[in-house]
Amino acid sequence: MLTLEHRPKPPVGTYVLLGVAGLFYLLMLVNLVDIGDVDPAGRGLNQAFAALAGLLLWIVLAILLVVGGVRGHMPLLAAMAAAILLPASAVAAIVAAELYERMGGWPILVPALLPLVFASYALWARLPQLRKHFPALSTSAFAGVAVLVMTAGPLAATWYADQPDPTRRARLAAEERAQHEERQRQAVAIRSREAAAFAKLGPDSSLADYLPYLHGEHAQAALIGIRLVKSRQADAVALLRQGRLGDLAHLREFNVEPTAELCQAYGKALAAAAAEVAPSPHSAYLSAAMALERQLPNITWLIGVGCDLAEPLALLETNVRAVADSPRMTAFADALARLREIK
Repeated sequence: MLTLEHRPKPPVGTYVLLGVAGLFYLLMLVNLVDIGDVDPAGRGLNQAFAALAGLLLWIVLAILLVVGGVRGHMPLLAAMAAAILLPASAVAAIVAAELYERMGGWPILVPALLPLVFASYALWARLPQLRKHFPALSTSAFAGVAVLVMTAGPLAATWYADQPDPTRRARLAAEERAQHEERQRQAVAIRSREAAAFAKLGPDSSLADYLPYLHGEHAQAALIGIRLVKSRQADAVALLRQGRLGDLAHLREFNVEPTAELCQAYGKALAAAAAEVAPSPHSAYLSAAMALERQLPNITWLIGVGCDLAEPLALLETNVRAVADSPRMTAFADALARLREIK
């Protein structure tokens, strides 16, 4: 009589939990590794995502250990140690992440390796075939020592960093002074290069050559230089046709003539910029509206000398009112409406 050999069912639940843990693990590491390569706002988002992913990861690891102990086999002392070391390791991972943000280097290994040790041990406890090849005593001891070392490492490093150390403090102060002096030296070099480049400009330069200097220590001299540029009229028209309206916020001060060609070029550039104020999920329409607010003196000047800007002004007023979320934007739209009434 034939008999069927009884085979245990695969631990599907454990594998699913491992997959979920792997997803949270990757999310946590990606946000931790990128934390030093973004601006302060992005850094805050990365920290929040890393913290949330880490919290969920440690919860899943706790479930995995419970499943391994209940559905598989885990020595009592190992289970008691895991109950203490798991939350302690979560604290160590947080401390290590903070250390990594400040100094980079080895602290990233703590949140990277701790979950792997816990997940591997939970899988060992759940699968009989693994327990056959890896004895309970040596496996539990290895996992426990690894977790203990990685938990203690960042805590000890933080404790050491907080201890008074005149020599280290003096060294850090010296390094900070050296960095400050280097930044000052670089700033002086940049200003010197900028001054040398600006000194080379003259009436034969183009209007575009002067534009980078309209903000900063050369602003007044740059404005005077622009008024002497021989090609400033043609240059202004060309820049407007290129859509560089934002670079020409001081156009009225450039000593250019409000010719029909200039008026037409300005009207087209204003219409194109006004279209960007329209609300859409992928546009920075409020920033575009605030940038165009700087054009009010130019618009007032051009309308006053007879330029026909009725169509772009109507479009801009409509779009500004559509996105207005503050009295400032409403006042901007009202100013545009008043300008439209000028004949």
